[in-house]
Parts: sequence; structure tokens; C-alpha cells
Amino acid sequence: MTEIAMNLDEQVREALRGKIIAGELAGGFHLSELKISKEYNVSRTPVREALCALAADGLIEMVPHRGAFVTEIPVDIRADQIHTYTLFMALIARQTSENGNIELLLDLETASQSLSDAAEQDNGVFLEALSNVNAMLRQAANSPTLHDALTMVERRTDTNRVWEQAITRKKEVAEHYTKLVKAIKQHETNEAEVVMRAIMELVAEPILSTLKA
Repeated sequence: MTEIAMNLDEQVREALRGKIIAGELAGGFHLSELKISKEYNVSRTPVREALCALAADGLIEMVPHRGAFVTEIPVDIRADQIHTYTLFMALIARQTSENGNIELLLDLETASQSLSDAAEQDNGVFLEALSNVNAMLRQAANSPTLHDALTMVERRTDTNRVWEQAITRKKEVAEHYTKLVKAIKQHETNEAEVVMRAIMELVAEPILSTLKA
């Protein structure tokens, strides 16, 4: 496949993934290759590649002689995905406390300070700062296995929606990250995990409560 085709494949794949995990395309919805190719102005080859990738992630089902359909994911599975994501993030914090080198920890401290400053700014700035500090945590953890596990969950559920919950408690979330970075710098692994669990409870519990209702 050419580089251009691969880029088209990725664009279509991620556009469809976003709609599926956000619930814009409900379970059982038929994904027509022809309609998708027209909507995104691409040939059917990258559309097929995108659908195959989404099928591998469990987001769609390829039914012989019928086509591709959005997978119906039960509420308890969606709740379990989010819960598992929170556990992985707690492990990331623990791993960072154990493995983080001085340079990455200094960068993490700077990112945490930027998050605190962003708590006084608009939601977009805050969410960008939050994304940045989480990305640094994953890098500092230096665990390819955990990184892959998190990526797998992110491909299957709306983790962006999880973090968007933080905008209702910006100051509190930022204060928790300050505590987290302090625990990480002092290599207090248990405390780092506990603080990250508290952060994840703040952002994930509203969604989990809705799913369990």
C-alpha cells in the first residue's frame, strides 16, 4: 500500500472510530463501503483497510455477504473498559515512581505546574495541559507493555470523555497532580498509585455512575 493510501486509511479509521466510541454510530449500524468512500472522498480500498482495523479492535463486525456492522457493546462491558483504564493509569503512576529518570521527572514537574496554571484558564487550555501531563507520565513510566495496554483500551472506549469530566473540578484535579508529582519525585510508589486512583475516581466515576444507573 502506498504512503498516501495508508494516510487515507488512518484518517477514515480514526474518523469512524471517533463516531463509534462517542455513540454517534450505534450498535448494529451498517457501515456501507460505498457511502463511506463518498463521505470521505476516498476510494474503497482505504475504507476496507479502515474497516478491517476497526474489526480487529472489536468495534465492528464483518458479516459475510452482508458487510460491516457496528458492534453492540453491552453497558457492563463499557463500564469494565473504563474501570480497567483507571487501573492501568494507576499502574502508570506507580511505574513512573519506580522508573522515572531525573530529566523526565523535571519535565513532568513543569507540566504539572502548567496544569495548575491552566486551571485558571478556559477549558480547552486546561484539557490540553492535562493531556500533556498524562503523556509525560506514560513516557516516564518506561513500560511498553503498559503503554500498549492503555492504547488498546483507548481504541475501544471514549477515554476523551473521561478526561473531559475534569473540567468541572479543574482546581481539585490540578492539586491532585501536584501531589502525584511530589510522590513520584520521592519514589513513594504506593502513594503515587493512591493519588492517581483518586484522580481517576474524580474523572471516571460520573460516567461509571451513569452506565450503572
